[in-house]
Amino acid sequence: MVSQVQKKKGTSLKWGLIGLICACWIMPIVLILLISSAMIRSNLERQIADVVSASAQNAIELSQRRIESIMEASKKTSYDTTIRDAYNKYQKDGDHVMLYDTVTKYLLNQYRYEDHFKASCLFFVDQPDVTYYVPQRAYAGAVNMSYIYREQVQPVVLELYKSMGTEIRFFTVEDDVYMIRNIVDRNYKTYAVFVNELSTDAIFQNLSSVVWLETVAVGLDNVVTGLADYDRSLFYNTEYEQYDKQTGRYTINTVRRVEGHTVWYSLVSNGTQLLDEMPDFRRIALLIVLLSVPLLILMIGMFTRHVTRPVEMLIGASRRVTEGEMGYQMEKLPSSREFHSLTEQFNLMSSRLKQQFERIFMEQRALQDSRIKALQSQINPHFLNNTLEIINWEARMCGNKNISDMIEALSTMLNAAMARDDQPTVPLEEELAYVDAYLYIIAMRYGKRLKVERELDESLLGAMVPRLIMQPIVENAIEHGVASHSSGAIVLRVYSENGLLCLEVENDSPLEAADEQAINELLDWSGGAYSQEQSPGSIGIRNVNERIKILYGPDCGLSVSSSEMGTLAKIVLPDQ
Repeated sequence: MVSQVQKKKGTSLKWGLIGLICACWIMPIVLILLISSAMIRSNLERQIADVVSASAQNAIELSQRRIESIMEASKKTSYDTTIRDAYNKYQKDGDHVMLYDTVTKYLLNQYRYEDHFKASCLFFVDQPDVTYYVPQRAYAGAVNMSYIYREQVQPVVLELYKSMGTEIRFFTVEDDVYMIRNIVDRNYKTYAVFVNELSTDAIFQNLSSVVWLETVAVGLDNVVTGLADYDRSLFYNTEYEQYDKQTGRYTINTVRRVEGHTVWYSLVSNGTQLLDEMPDFRRIALLIVLLSVPLLILMIGMFTRHVTRPVEMLIGASRRVTEGEMGYQMEKLPSSREFHSLTEQFNLMSSRLKQQFERIFMEQRALQDSRIKALQSQINPHFLNNTLEIINWEARMCGNKNISDMIEALSTMLNAAMARDDQPTVPLEEELAYVDAYLYIIAMRYGKRLKVERELDESLLGAMVPRLIMQPIVENAIEHGVASHSSGAIVLRVYSENGLLCLEVENDSPLEAADEQAINELLDWSGGAYSQEQSPGSIGIRNVNERIKILYGPDCGLSVSSSEMGTLAKIVLPDQ
């Protein structure tokens, strides 16, 4: 009842704004346009020139950097000794296949992903008919590019390189721009020629961002691109900035230098469209002055009271909830009907959100703690029995230091299984110590029939990992791989890949199709009781997979697959 009375007394924001807009819509529009006309009309021409000049200079600077970049990229063939070493080796052994493979791979690695090049080509001067041609990835499907190069460009290159030293030159063939440089040996004798077909669209792409751009042209030494009917002599011999008030065109001709090369830029921008859109407000100036001030004050006052302040209150309350103050309540309610109702709903939502958050947090925390402890508490009694049997056998047969060492290894395993410090994660170095303890005990059983190799990135040994995730995998590899053949080999790996920590256990026993299917079904398990028919190793790998997914989410976990060696078990964790 109280809520209904408040709604009747409140002012409707919707109809209030509609009435205000109907009464005042002319005033703000005319006022804004009048002020804009007074400020912009007198300064627009100067601003156009300033904006175009600044935009053009920025674009030219970026183009200069890209030109420097392609020159540096071209020089890699000389600085890097790969091509020179391959060529020298070829001169000794005459292995053309190896030379072709080495040079092609080098060009692919260095230039295939260089967006500023369409293609890269290299040939040795003593074999000008053999070209090593690599297109950029975006042009890999253009099969005719290589043919065009050999038929049209190669003859030009063969004539041009002879008159060159170690400098870079630019030339054009059929409107395509190329960059050529000689590759010399230690005696400065040319033994190879390197040619790049430039992607002028990529190199000078930023020039198209110049405001109101109408035409653009660029000259690299004696090579001009982007010009149609244009006075080239004027382009090369004149450097200026000029604004034509009649046409609204702003022309910039400028020259820059890059490592001894001359780069000319000619840009024309047209701001007439902006000028044409400016209306004449002289006829309504008096009306604006008379009507705008009181109506503007009225609109601002009403809008501030009924819209701005309630919105600011809601924003402030939302920010406090976002910062963690769950259940925050707004005590002061706005007078407008809509914002009054919205504030009440916000208070109700904030209260319910606090209750839901607390309930879900407690449930998730209890569920995660119980599942982790339940999964972590499982111990393989079969392994413990085997270990005790081996220790007993050693005691009867030898009575030497092996007994003490095995007891220490067993103690390490028991401490890890019982997790007396109640910490779900341990340093990777400690986890590997559990594995070493297990392998020491197993080595007493297999002796030299078991070979273990380690490929560990020592920089990752401090990473925190769940306790006892590698030992069950190693145990499973021995039970299903080594034990069935009475001998075998195991490789342990630790490395980082794509921001993830990878732990691998690989053995030389092949993975049968039936076993692979059973393992996949086991790893896809999403809950429920363990089957009594499953082996301890199967329970172990499922235990590991479940613990990892509980702690780190579905993107991490355990996978088992075939490999070249035999069977590969891979654990993926976040790289901490």
